[in-house]
Amino acid sequence: MDAGARYRLTFNGIWAFAVVTSPTVRHAFRIGVDYVSLGYSFATWRFAEQDTAAVVTIDYSATPAEVRTFLIERDLACLAVIDREIFGTLMKPDSVELSCPEPAYADRFPDLIGLMPTFDAPQTRILLSEPALDVPLPQGSLQLAELARQQAAQASASKCAEFCWRTGWTPTRTRSPPRST
Repeated sequence: MDAGARYRLTFNGIWAFAVVTSPTVRHAFRIGVDYVSLGYSFATWRFAEQDTAAVVTIDYSATPAEVRTFLIERDLACLAVIDREIFGTLMKPDSVELSCPEPAYADRFPDLIGLMPTFDAPQTRILLSEPALDVPLPQGSLQLAELARQQAAQASASKCAEFCWRTGWTPTRTRSPPRST
């Protein structure tokens, strides 16, 4: 948690600008999840809207078990920092489920995220109510958000192209042969 608490939104460049200029919390989560590869998370993020709420699912199954709890706590703390940087306060989620065991310091979570999460859940999930999704962001601008989204898309494509070039990976192959040097 302490590592995530040292996080700053501006560490993520155009991704951060796209999030902070989003007109609503809903838009910020869509942009944030769509371009999360530009950030520092090692998880797979999904944002799914339901009838009266949205669920952010964060899948850490591809991360080594030895660091999984650290990454879950770090990412959760990063989200809390983002909230506080954008709104000046925490936007408390409706519920949080963490796919890790309850730590000895679990009493710190309510100060961090505004509630006690459920531990040992099958997956890490954050539930946000419909009213919370429609809260406007203080610096929100649909025009700036779209411009930032376009730049994030270009950066993401460039990052993917560089990865493919360096590793020899292509979207049609799941494993790349060793590169000759």
